[in-house]
Amino acid sequence: MTGLHASFWLGNAIMLWLIVRDRRDGVRDVVWPVVLGCMIALELYMGPVSRTAWWAAFTDAMAR
Repeated sequence: MTGLHASFWLGNAIMLWLIVRDRRDGVRDVVWPVVLGCMIALELYMGPVSRTAWWAAFTDAMAR
């Protein structure tokens, strides 16, 4: 596991902890579940998108 993926897992664990803590305190806020869902979606799409030709062209253009 790379450092990037480890940091995502740590962030997800912290968000899960915040969700559990809020639920125990009676707070039914949607912020943490939405952020957690967005982070998981980002993690799932990061691999496939980074292997596409248009992403390689974009990052190559940004590096110049």
